[in-house]
Amino acid sequence: MYQMCAGPTAADPGPVWHVLSKNGTDTTLCGAQVPAVAEETITERHCLSCLDVLRDLMRPQAA
Repeated sequence: MYQMCAGPTAADPGPVWHVLSKNGTDTTLCGAQVPAVAEETITERHCLSCLDVLRDLMRPQAA
């Protein structure tokens, strides 16, 4: 399961939801280093770059 964390993007300083990589660091799937953000961060926006990578990771592999 992938975890989400809120943080800024390079194009927009407002918070968006990023998908954390599974390598045990605070690096996101889009490659951003997301600083710790308060748990109560409220946003409905998502990092489209993270979601594109996640979609590719979840796609079944061709046999």
